[in-house]
Amino acid sequence: MVQRYTLSHRKKEAIFPCLNIVFEDTFFISNFATKLTIYYMKIEEEIKQTTFRNPLQKAMINLFFTNNWIEAKLKAILEPYGVTMQQFNVLRILRGQYPNYVSTSNIRERLIDQMSDVSRIVDRLGQKEWVEKFACKADRRLVDIRISEKGLDLLKKIDDVELSFDSIVSNISEDEADILNLLLDKIRNND
Repeated sequence: MVQRYTLSHRKKEAIFPCLNIVFEDTFFISNFATKLTIYYMKIEEEIKQTTFRNPLQKAMINLFFTNNWIEAKLKAILEPYGVTMQQFNVLRILRGQYPNYVSTSNIRERLIDQMSDVSRIVDRLGQKEWVEKFACKADRRLVDIRISEKGLDLLKKIDDVELSFDSIVSNISEDEADILNLLLDKIRNND
């Protein structure tokens, strides 16, 4: 069943065939639709650039800009706890595996920032006593890591303010977040 929703948008026509969405005065998505109200500062205003080579270049610049904006917000939330975003990511991975041990290679596969130096991050977490390191029983050259009680306590404190993370994108609806997730997944699958 196709549902019809009114769209408030400055541009009369924008076609998104990848999602079967047509923005005119209304748009349609099979069993998945949302009303979009657009009232925000556009990327042109943010970076003071009025022309782009094409909509794809504008989208890429917008992604880079928005990523940096979100990172700055997340850093501000985590700063009072003395933890970086990469350290927080590692701690969350370890908490998900607790009480099991996890290898650095397993952590690297799960990181949001795949370019992070896991060994360096784990060393810093160890200095803060947020993780415990053990020699791997199967291969003594490898190290297994487990989150410590102190690390679990830190994450519990951060969990209490985790709604602050959601507030960063609270100006979009859950349906809009679903559309955004579909588009971002599609971009990453362009191989």
